[in-house]
Formats: sequence, C-alpha cells, structure tokens
Amino acid sequence: MIKMQECSMHAIALGNHFLGSDDPNVLSFKKEDHIIVTAKSDSNWWRGSVASDTSVSADFPRDLVHPLGGPMKSLESALFQVSVWIS
Repeated sequence: MIKMQECSMHAIALGNHFLGSDDPNVLSFKKEDHIIVTAKSDSNWWRGSVASDTSVSADFPRDLVHPLGGPMKSLESALFQVSVWIS
C-alpha cells in the first residue's frame, strides 16, 4: 500500500471521470462529484472523500480529478466551500 502524507490542510477537487471500484481502498466517485482531498502520497495518488459522504475515505488516482480550491484548515471549511459552489 502507498504511504500517504497527511495534509494539515484540506483541498477540493472535482471528479472529471467516473471511477467505480469494488476495492474498499479505492474511492468510487462520479464525474462532477466534489472530492475533499485529505492526503497526497505523490503526484499520482491522493486520499479523500466524496463531499456528499465523508464517512468513506480512500485513495484515488490524481489524474481523474481537477483541483478546484484549497488549502482549507478544516473539513468543515471545505464542505462549506463546496456547498457555496453547488448552490
């Protein structure tokens, strides 16, 4: 498994592809889902949660998302920013 570096800040990314996975270590998301990024292992793999369900956190390929914003000091700040963008 990839060793992750935990971020002290959160970032937001937008899914630009569908990623469906049966592996619980890989995050599933749809195109246009907002992803809260919580860790970056390297330039290829990040860890995060879909903003609509932060109870699930897993790794995902960085090239399947488009970074939107950050850094933010807390998960609550990131979720608030997502709610502003989608309203």
